[in-house]
Amino acid sequence: MNKTTSFLVGTGLAFSLSSSALAAGMHHDHGHKLKAELSGGQQVRTAQILDANGAPVTIPIQGPVTTGAHGKAHFMLSHDKTMLHYKFKAMGFGSTLFMAHIHLGPKGGNGPVMLWLYGNNPNFPRNDGPFTGSISGVLTETDLALNPDLGINSFADAVANIMNGNAYVNLHTTANPQGDIRGQIHKVEKHSGPPFGKKFPFGKNSPFDDDFPF
Repeated sequence: MNKTTSFLVGTGLAFSLSSSALAAGMHHDHGHKLKAELSGGQQVRTAQILDANGAPVTIPIQGPVTTGAHGKAHFMLSHDKTMLHYKFKAMGFGSTLFMAHIHLGPKGGNGPVMLWLYGNNPNFPRNDGPFTGSISGVLTETDLALNPDLGINSFADAVANIMNGNAYVNLHTTANPQGDIRGQIHKVEKHSGPPFGKKFPFGKNSPFDDDFPF
């Protein structure tokens, strides 16, 4: 995964840039645009009850998770559907953000990780302090977590589920390790211009020019 990370952690500022991510697919031919609005209210917790035979059954409980955090995620899928460019921004966390993923699953249900957006680092747990900022990168076949039992045998399978609304972004913190804020990914039918429009999704001018790799 090629990744650009720009974030504030506590009082420190960290920034890294992957030139290969910016160089990949450099053209003006925009692909498929998708987005997700992230909140604690979309989290799905679980509880155990006993069925008629006294056996434990796990059932979903629709959020909300109590959190002051919120965020947005934006995606651009290349026309050949082999690269998924992403950028998410989040703020308001009360504890460390240590993982972020795209999960397989419908709205109102939980599912396994398909793709890592942040934190695929063996040195857990992270203890960088509350996160505020943005993370971006490019996902390809090599980033996929295969799950043949659920029909995820290739990047194309993951993309099909994402495009069909059967995938969600989940950001995990130390206070809410199963998920702090979450949002279902859905297509944006109409778009033009730079990858996130003339205005960046969070109210500022877009940092991308016409050479950004979508």
